[in-house]
Amino acid sequence: MLGNYKKITTKIGSNVLLGEKSKFNETLIEELAQTIQTYSKNNYRFSIVTSGAIGLGNKELGLEKSPVLSLNQAAAGVGNRILFQKYGDIFADYGIQTAPLLVGADDFRDKIRRKNFKNTRDTFFDLGIVPIINENDTFRTEEIKFGDNDALGAIIGNETSSEQFIILSNIDGLYSNMENKSVISYVDNLHSAKQYVCDEKSSLGTGGMISKLFAASIFSNQTILANGRVPNILEKILNNSQIGTKFELPQNQKDKFIRQYIQENGLGLDLETYLLSHKL
Repeated sequence: MLGNYKKITTKIGSNVLLGEKSKFNETLIEELAQTIQTYSKNNYRFSIVTSGAIGLGNKELGLEKSPVLSLNQAAAGVGNRILFQKYGDIFADYGIQTAPLLVGADDFRDKIRRKNFKNTRDTFFDLGIVPIINENDTFRTEEIKFGDNDALGAIIGNETSSEQFIILSNIDGLYSNMENKSVISYVDNLHSAKQYVCDEKSSLGTGGMISKLFAASIFSNQTILANGRVPNILEKILNNSQIGTKFELPQNQKDKFIRQYIQENGLGLDLETYLLSHKL
């Protein structure tokens, strides 16, 4: 039976996980595991949404980043094996069981698949298992995708009834000034936030700042954007340190932004169906 847990979803971006040379950031994952070990004793439960499979796969196969779908699918297949093994090995050192989950947008559009995910989620939480979740890029096409793992993380946050959705990126938060990297600590107005968006995508990832605003719109509760390279970042966030940008947005703003984003970006049908039927 599902206990009275405080639930946290954390999304880890490709650039902070792999860096420029696709070297896996073991220090970050060790710090996450240590924090999760500590907080799990206090009835916290965690879900991790991770990027990095294609980058790791490309490195293993000796390939460069490519726009060719079949090459990305092959890299994702190889990379996910490496990715999940690394998480599993590091978390095991802290006595934590992990479970790899590959999902697609259609898994949350379909009522039966959503129910199966919920049942699996509840069992994982009761057993103290940390799900390590990635999009199933091995079989993904342009028509059935989340677009980037920011959106996936927000949906996982909702589907796990999380109180917080934490995006760990290679930036300190939403900047009000790009030159001096001045961080806006709190956002409660999407219209105001959009004026500060410089939507350059990262070298390894697929999402820019606008996708993070989209994710904050999807998620039902508080979203936090912070720099994953800050030592012990998850512990600092859970201790309510003044770090990163916190998004607490009115629902009517979220609904409007989601509709506008879908109209401008042409999401895959499964993701659009999910958002329009379950969020709005």
